[in-house]
Amino acid sequence: MRAAHTRLMRLLLMTIALTLVAASCHGAPLTIYFKDGAYVTFDTDKIDRMVYASPSGQSAASALPFKFTTVISEEEFEDGLGSAWLPLSAAGGNFDRFAKVRNGFVVVDVPAGNCWGKTGVMSAVPVVTVSADSPNTVIVRVDPAKNDSFVISLSPVLYADTWLQTNLWFHYASAQPGSPAGCYYADAHGAFKYGGTGELRPNTQSVPEWIAITVRPGAADVFIQGEASPATGSFPWMTPGTQLYVHIFSHARVDGGSSLLALDSVTVVK
Repeated sequence: MRAAHTRLMRLLLMTIALTLVAASCHGAPLTIYFKDGAYVTFDTDKIDRMVYASPSGQSAASALPFKFTTVISEEEFEDGLGSAWLPLSAAGGNFDRFAKVRNGFVVVDVPAGNCWGKTGVMSAVPVVTVSADSPNTVIVRVDPAKNDSFVISLSPVLYADTWLQTNLWFHYASAQPGSPAGCYYADAHGAFKYGGTGELRPNTQSVPEWIAITVRPGAADVFIQGEASPATGSFPWMTPGTQLYVHIFSHARVDGGSSLLALDSVTVVK
């Protein structure tokens, strides 16, 4: 029910937003009809923006600080991994032992003593394309209460231990006693190893509900919920037309440590 309701609400918001965009091009009025027979008409020329207040009090406008017009794909794991996603196990990780898909979430709990414990999912086919005209953005949503250390990796190669391949590597680690939240992003391995790299200290110490990565030729922007601006890295191998697989998995802070991940959804837009 959670996944179905979420998908319906996102579809409704997207439909309204796209309708507004189309209508505003022609200065046409927008009429919304309600089930009780009432209706309301808006002059789209006078609409500045739309804000949907979610149950948590966060608005759709503040949640996604970038623009898009098309949803390329969306996975909410309501029916498991299906054919679009594959289990990922590497460096001590084990999907069968440490992961399960339930209630629309991929839940991973790796105990200490399992190397880096990389456990999660990877797309069976490329789902992101590098384009100058229509930059693709992958939006990863998680359950903040059940996440402490995880990686999002975009690579032209489908490989469970993606660190060993050319890839955009983004690692988020939540705040712990004596250690603030931190992020690390890199152009990992390959011919351009560490071409774009950096450590980030998020201003917001709570685990974000979403992280989004926009790719374009030669570079990528990482958006983190609650941050005023994205972090930008250099990725020379991202040439126009490059197709990318998405890998999302738990990753211990230190070798042999524990890690948690609760993946809600993966959406690709442009």
